[in-house]
Amino acid sequence: MKSITVIDYGIGNIRSVLNALNHVGYTVTFTADRTLISRADRLLLPGVGAFQPAMKKLNSLGLTDLIHEHTAAGRPLLGICLGMQLLCSGSHEFGWFPGLGYFNLEVTSFTGCPKVPQMGWNTLHPVDPHHPLFRNALPGDYVYFVHSYYAPVGDGTAATTDYYGDYSSVLIKDRVVGMQFHPEKSSTTGLTLLKNFGDL
Repeated sequence: MKSITVIDYGIGNIRSVLNALNHVGYTVTFTADRTLISRADRLLLPGVGAFQPAMKKLNSLGLTDLIHEHTAAGRPLLGICLGMQLLCSGSHEFGWFPGLGYFNLEVTSFTGCPKVPQMGWNTLHPVDPHHPLFRNALPGDYVYFVHSYYAPVGDGTAATTDYYGDYSSVLIKDRVVGMQFHPEKSSTTGLTLLKNFGDL
């Protein structure tokens, strides 16, 4: 059975994430314990809320270096929602704040849109539908979003979504993956992508 460690840094309610991971066959550890995180086979960085407080919390708990050590060892990392944005070089949310820097993208706000945040179902368009992450998922499948900030198309974009213009809804670089949507709320497609992450 695959194992995954979900980083507990006090950002957001992640019960539905834990339930979804259990549903697709993971053994799940939810923890802020540095020793357990350092030993993890796979890490998941969740997050709901604002960029700067999330990064401050990771830094204050001494988890940023552990995340970098994990990926430097070639082990998979998944960021979802705000967690995906934290994987970028930085964010313009309430100023400018640096992120974890896996993707050379600057998170910015939706502008000129009649409704912000984007909340609800929208389609996913993989750049390479044959990538293992997208196995058994179809281009145009719907997934569930709630966000006011986004990563533009660029470094590491693996799937796009159109909300008054295309943006990155999935990022991939080696075994680091970001999903802007909530896979745990995205029905069969979301569960499929969570399961596929375990095979990367």
